[in-house]
Amino acid sequence: MRPQIDHSDVSQLVFASIPHHSRSQPLITLPSYSRYVALKFVVAKLTGKNNEVKIHHHLAARSGTHPGSDRVLAPLDRFEVEGPNGKHDVLVFKVMGPQLSDMYNNCPSIIRQAIKSLAHQIALGISFLHDCGVVHAGQSTVLCSVNRSTAHTCNLDLHSGNIAFEIPDLDGKSEEDAMRLVGLPKCVPVLIRNRAYQTDSLPRYFVFSRNLVKRVKRDALRVKIIDLGEGSFQWS
Repeated sequence: MRPQIDHSDVSQLVFASIPHHSRSQPLITLPSYSRYVALKFVVAKLTGKNNEVKIHHHLAARSGTHPGSDRVLAPLDRFEVEGPNGKHDVLVFKVMGPQLSDMYNNCPSIIRQAIKSLAHQIALGISFLHDCGVVHAGQSTVLCSVNRSTAHTCNLDLHSGNIAFEIPDLDGKSEEDAMRLVGLPKCVPVLIRNRAYQTDSLPRYFVFSRNLVKRVKRDALRVKIIDLGEGSFQWS
């Protein structure tokens, strides 16, 4: 695997051939050819008790039984890697485009014109999650009484940063062609002012996220709900 560009704050777009002999069972059947994917690395302290992995396995059993199942981004596979801080769960996803908030900031008129279709797609995804007993975000304490003096714990749902647009697949394209479409990665070295804070877990460089707004097909806007890292089961 060769890192190419950042896909979000916690994932990285890579050119990879997904092995079928990994120790974990793939969540879906994968093609045998190389493809572009997004990898999400979970912090080591959550390995083995990561709610996101449990939720995706739970949703996979219900996939296809609800019209909104296709509106929630599902992992293609998962595996573990060893790092300075221990083992990390790694989730393999289809490469997605910009978040709803970024798309609106760049093309507000296009979003306004398609708002009914987008709202319908998002509602289908939320309906699927709730039918499966899943809440997108975790618990939060909020003031709910009339005088806003009483605190209650309630489950929250998603925001515009957890909704991403689909873009045409990069699969089958050479790395050079793919880089021309999404832009060359911009890297800056990570420098520590105080060497007392230098650890093996610090990255040597930071890769800026790419703006993929231009890759979105304007005549067929399709979105998926992403990032179940803070998700929870309604009965938990």
